[in-house]
Amino acid sequence: MKIVLLALLSTLLIINPSFTIAQNFSCNYGQKAACLDYSDKVVDSDSICYDKYVCGFGGGGLICKKKYDELLRKNSSLVDDYNELLRKNSSLVDDYNELLRKHKNLINSYNDIEVENTNLSRKNEEVSSCLIYATSLQEAKNCSY
Repeated sequence: MKIVLLALLSTLLIINPSFTIAQNFSCNYGQKAACLDYSDKVVDSDSICYDKYVCGFGGGGLICKKKYDELLRKNSSLVDDYNELLRKNSSLVDDYNELLRKHKNLINSYNDIEVENTNLSRKNEEVSSCLIYATSLQEAKNCSY
């Protein structure tokens, strides 16, 4: 009987050598054994699983919580940086608009002074001409009006 069993076992080993390999594995103390199929993945117990095509592309849909938390912190930091830049940009836009308003006011003041200067120059020419052609003191006094 032992010979028959030994012969049968030897035949199984020759025909299917994986028979004995698949039946024998061990784990270190405190670890769990698992049988995996072809596309199965092994991840840490703190992994978060998503759909296979999360965010529009394949990639297994797995990310470790530690990595996810790190990416979340980086994203939060980038959002904070963006908001700070947005605040600075708004401040610069406000400063620009204030400077633009002051510039327009200065242009208007300049234009007003130009008009006044032109009017005074014309008045000066009129008074000068009047004084040149005045024949009496009374005519000269009337030139300033």
